[in-house]
Amino acid sequence: MLSRIQWLCLLVVVGFVASGVCSESSAKSTQPPLTGEAVVSIRNIINPKIIGGGVNFAFSDYTYTHLTDGYTWAQQIPLMDDKVEWANFNNLMDFAGFQFVRFEVGVTQWEPVNDNDKPRELNLNDGFAFSPGFSTKHPECKNNTMYMDAMYRILDEWEKRNIYVMLGNWGAGPGTFCPNNENWMLSEEAKLSNGKVKRHRWLGVENIDEYTESLAAIMYHLTNEKHYQCVKGISVYNEPEQLSNYYGTLSGIYNSLGEQLVRLGIRDKVKIIGLDGSVFWNHEGSGDHSVAKLMKLAGQNIDIVSFHDYYSRPEYMKGLNIPLAHGTIRDSMVNSVMLPAIKESKRPFILGEVGTQVCDPGNYLYRLYVAEEAIQLFNNGGKAYGYWVFNNTHKDHPWHMLVMDPDNKRHFIPNKLIYYPMALMMKYIKNGSDIVNSHVTGCVDENNQPRVFLTTAIKGGDITLLLVNDSERPAKLKLDGINSTRKFRTLYVTPDACEKINIGEDVILNGHDTVSLKPLSITVLTTYRYGNETL
Repeated sequence: MLSRIQWLCLLVVVGFVASGVCSESSAKSTQPPLTGEAVVSIRNIINPKIIGGGVNFAFSDYTYTHLTDGYTWAQQIPLMDDKVEWANFNNLMDFAGFQFVRFEVGVTQWEPVNDNDKPRELNLNDGFAFSPGFSTKHPECKNNTMYMDAMYRILDEWEKRNIYVMLGNWGAGPGTFCPNNENWMLSEEAKLSNGKVKRHRWLGVENIDEYTESLAAIMYHLTNEKHYQCVKGISVYNEPEQLSNYYGTLSGIYNSLGEQLVRLGIRDKVKIIGLDGSVFWNHEGSGDHSVAKLMKLAGQNIDIVSFHDYYSRPEYMKGLNIPLAHGTIRDSMVNSVMLPAIKESKRPFILGEVGTQVCDPGNYLYRLYVAEEAIQLFNNGGKAYGYWVFNNTHKDHPWHMLVMDPDNKRHFIPNKLIYYPMALMMKYIKNGSDIVNSHVTGCVDENNQPRVFLTTAIKGGDITLLLVNDSERPAKLKLDGINSTRKFRTLYVTPDACEKINIGEDVILNGHDTVSLKPLSITVLTTYRYGNETL
C-alpha cells in the first residue's frame, strides 16, 4: 500500500500531467485522430423512463446554523430576506438543468422535540416544526421553522421544473436543531459515548418506531399537506454500511417505515430508498449478494436501490495499488456492482453519490470520468445519478458547483471548472427519457482500450447523444442509425474551454455522418434547444 506521502505525490503528478484545468495553456495533440463507428438503434429501447442526471444538494445535513446569523452562515443557500440573491440562486439552479436531486436533510430539523410518546400517533397540531401550533409551543425552536420555510422555497422552484426529489436523511439528526443541543431521539448509549465511540457504528436511537414516525411525518406533510408532486421518496440513513448490525437494523427501519406510511395512507406516494451507500461491503463483511440478502428481509419496503461510488477510477490508473480504488469504471462499476445489484433487487438502481477519489476534484478529468460513468449507468439500466455536490461551499468540499464571489459576499457564482461540464451532462437528457441501444466500435488506443463512449436518449421526439472522448487525441466517429431532417445542436466542453457551454456547428444526421470530437471532451448532440448556453 502506498504511504500517505507517496499517495499525495501520485495525485500531484497525475493532476499535473493530465489535468488541463480550463486553461488555454493545455497542450494540443498533434497525433492523428482515433477513428471508429457508432450505431444508434433508435427504436430499440434498452432503459425506459430514466430519472436523469442530477446533484446532491446540501441543506441541513452537515452544518446547522441559525439562518439569521450571517457570521456562522454555511453559504449553502441564500439569506432568507435577500430577494436578489434568491433570484440569482434560482437562475443558477435552472440553468444547471439537473433532473434529479438528493436533498440532504436531518430528521431533527422538523422534529427537534418529541411530538409525543406514541410513535404511531402523529401530533400534527403542534408536534413538528411544520405544525401550525409549533411556534407557539416551542418559541425556542425558531430556527427550525425558518429551515422549513427555506425548504418550501427551494421545493417550490423544483416543483415548477418537475425535478425528481429524494430526501436523503443523514442519520439520527444533529443535536444543534434541538433545545440545549440535546437530541431527544438518541439512545442513552449514544448520549454517553462522549465521542469515544463513533455514533455511526450503530443507529444510536432509543426507539426505531419513533425514528421512522418522524420520517413518515415529513413525507406526509410534503405530499399530503403541501401537495408537492416533485417529492418522490426518502432515504432513511446516509451510508449505513458502518452499522454494526447491518441487515437487522436496516431491515427493521425499512419495514417500520413501510408500516408507518401504510398507516398514514401514503405508501403508494412515497418510495423508500434502500442501502444508499455501498452495495458490495458492509460492517459485517464482504457484500457479496448483500442486496439479495436485504431484499429477503425487507424487499417489500425497498423501492429503489442507491449506490455511492467514489471507488471507480480512470483506466490509465488501472493496476495501481491505491486505497479505496477497487477497479475501473468499466470493470468494477458495471460488472461487479451495478449489474448484480439490478439483478438481485429487481428494483430501479441509482447512483446516489458519484465521483472518483483518485482524481483531484480540481482536475478536469474528474468531470470527464463522471460523464463516462453516467454513460455506463444509463446504458446498463441505471435510472439516475447525483453528482457530489451542488452547493456545499465548505472548504473541505472543493468539488462544489457553486463558489462565493471574490469579495466573499453571499452571492453564489458558478465554479466554472465544474458547473458548465456538469450542466452539459444534465440538462439535455431529460427526466422520463428512454435510453436506446447505441454503441461505439473502434476509437481504441495503442493498448486496444476503447476511448470514446456514447449514450442516446429520446423523449417526445427529441434526441440527445452524450459522447465522451477520454483520449488526448481527437476522434472521428462515423454515425449511423439516425435519419432526421432536424438540426442537431453541437455543444461541448474541453480542458481548454470549460468556462461555458461551447456551441459548435449545427448538423443534420440523416445517414452515415461523421462526428468530430475534441481531445478530452464531453460533447452533446441534441435537437433540444434550451436557450442561452452560458449565464
